[in-house]
Amino acid sequence: MAPPTADTDQQVNRGHKTTKTGRGGREKKKLLKSQKDGSAKDRHNPRAFSVANIVRTQRNVQRNLDRAQKKEYVPLSDRRAARVEEGPPSLLAVVGPPGVGKSTLIRSLVKLYTNHNLTNPTGPITVCTSQTKRITFLECPNTPTAMLDVAKIADLVLLCVDAKFGFEMETFEFLNMMQTHGFPKVMGIFTHLDQFRTQKELAKDKEVAQTSILDGDL
Repeated sequence: MAPPTADTDQQVNRGHKTTKTGRGGREKKKLLKSQKDGSAKDRHNPRAFSVANIVRTQRNVQRNLDRAQKKEYVPLSDRRAARVEEGPPSLLAVVGPPGVGKSTLIRSLVKLYTNHNLTNPTGPITVCTSQTKRITFLECPNTPTAMLDVAKIADLVLLCVDAKFGFEMETFEFLNMMQTHGFPKVMGIFTHLDQFRTQKELAKDKEVAQTSILDGDL
């Protein structure tokens, strides 16, 4: 086999066919002629790459920058209907002897705020009274330990009293506990008012209640 020569070492490619006729050929001839004469001009049109509406372009640029900036932060969304809570809910305790109407009062308050009926309210019940306010209803059991705990943590106490029967021993015990542990806000609620036959009997019972507890402070 013969050794390769110098002509076969280099690959010779076929050149492109130059345009000699038509519009491309005429433009090529004019360009070569102007380059030889030194009269060739750099064709630069500044408006060729401009925008049609500058204000719209500025808004789009700013919008893209804002979207890119938002992607750098993790959005923290509130899962509870975007409400901003101001701390824990207020604790509203319902205190009273058995059979005075504590469960009926809690069911009525829940119906007022949520429009739902509860058959047997057990345990703490938290309802939303507004967009930023919550209230927890708690029925206090008729035991000394439970009344002691409620006297310490309650924000508002609804003290239920059977208007027909009067004050019972459990009511006085709870009042003594509240005096020892800060005495939160207390609202007295008289129940079973439908058992009074006349308004005179009801007014007399109210007067006795006002003068018998803490010199009318209740």
